[in-house]
Amino acid sequence: MIRSVIITAQNFQDEEFVYPYYRLLEEKWQVDVATPDKMEIFGKYGVPARANKDTMDLREADYDLVILPGGFEAPDRLRIRKEVLKFVKDMYDAGKVVAAICHGPWLCVSAGILKGKKATAFMSIEDDLRFISHHDTMRLVERLSHRAKLPLRYTQGFNPRPIISLPSPRPVGVTSRDDRMVISLDTPMDPENLLQRLNSCAICGMNFISATPLDKKDSVTPQQLNHALSLTSQQATTVSKKIDELNTQETWIVERGVKSRRRSRKKSGDDNTPKTRTIDIRTRIADLRVENSTLCFSCIPKDETWARPGEILRLLDVPVAEGLSRLVRTKSL
Repeated sequence: MIRSVIITAQNFQDEEFVYPYYRLLEEKWQVDVATPDKMEIFGKYGVPARANKDTMDLREADYDLVILPGGFEAPDRLRIRKEVLKFVKDMYDAGKVVAAICHGPWLCVSAGILKGKKATAFMSIEDDLRFISHHDTMRLVERLSHRAKLPLRYTQGFNPRPIISLPSPRPVGVTSRDDRMVISLDTPMDPENLLQRLNSCAICGMNFISATPLDKKDSVTPQQLNHALSLTSQQATTVSKKIDELNTQETWIVERGVKSRRRSRKKSGDDNTPKTRTIDIRTRIADLRVENSTLCFSCIPKDETWARPGEILRLLDVPVAEGLSRLVRTKSL
């Protein structure tokens, strides 16, 4: 008998659970239903799913097929559960069938099994937080701080805003495992309580790791940002040669666009050529190397400016858009 399991959570897409469930039963397959804590859950339209397995008890050796229904909320609840991601990855690595519907591929992305694969999915499906801008990240942090009911300190004036900052803006597309966020509070909080409140309100893809009280004299600006980018063996060889070539040069010059601080009406005959300035980013990079097929580089500030990850990738002839989407900020020092 073929052994299958459907993994889902609260607010699944009803028909994406019901149809596979009964269709597999028609074929006389074994069909288990796994949910977090073996809870009975309900779909978006009220269809119940009675679990006979806890997601913590799933083992690759017990199944030939896993089905991941969609529903937007259900996969989002599951992709933060390490045991689910491990089970999906183990099934894939064992060459077994992993079937995902609609938003179900969210789990495949988070489990890391879609790298280098083509997939069709609902248009909003991605490990998506890394693709939001710095401005939207600030709005997200502000909103979850409100939901966490933190005693925020506000600016003075006609339009008071909570005093929150992210000292090192993250380029769009870049994953970060270590960023700094500074929140001003009206009353002190226990760091563990602060973390618990923030993480209980954070959406999938955002995790608060530690909290430390600051004195007014403490600097919040990082002095080094470390990054890593996984490469194929061929890419690693090409990039290593490019680094060796760059190391023979005294300067690494890049052109950076200059934004006008004042808006003025354009007149006939005005020069509309975008303004740029040159900057040497060699003095703003503390480390640049390939190690175990991973590009590693560290950015440091000079004259209050930093080398941008996209500029570094461009110097190394790495496609910028594709590179940034796989780049990881590993440490903020």
